[in-house]
Amino acid sequence: MNKKFLTGISIAALAIPMFAFALEVGATGGVGVATEGRTDVVVAAHASSTLKRKTVDPMCISAAIEKRDSAVISGFSAFSTSVSAALTARKDALKAAVVMTDKTAKESARKKAWAAFKASSKTAHTSLVSARRSAWAAYSVDTKACGQMNTEAAATVGTSGLSL
Repeated sequence: MNKKFLTGISIAALAIPMFAFALEVGATGGVGVATEGRTDVVVAAHASSTLKRKTVDPMCISAAIEKRDSAVISGFSAFSTSVSAALTARKDALKAAVVMTDKTAKESARKKAWAAFKASSKTAHTSLVSARRSAWAAYSVDTKACGQMNTEAAATVGTSGLSL
């Protein structure tokens, strides 16, 4: 019992400074202070390094976010339209294949419909990923021009899939 209590106290004593540091620095590595419509951000690369101040323009960041998200929305809208068209074409081709009487022609038409759908879907997805990456790359450039170090874009640009 006494051993468990001492072990718990020891672990707590070691963990408390670690959590205090995480709260002090923050999740993004900086602490913000508002000054006359702009924000000063304290940036530390390592706990032992000296602190630098960067000035961030909130209106500039807001415009960069608007530009990025509008581009992502546009890319996703184009993706949705392309996939809808591919699904409609597949539906029509499969319906036409079902009513064919020749077994070989029916199988060929069915395979052709699925192959065309797969190609169209792949092209739509590639376009979406390209649009998303372009939007995030532009956002990274824009936020650097605003004076903000952007770690979110660096973490997201390299991913694949449908993450927005």
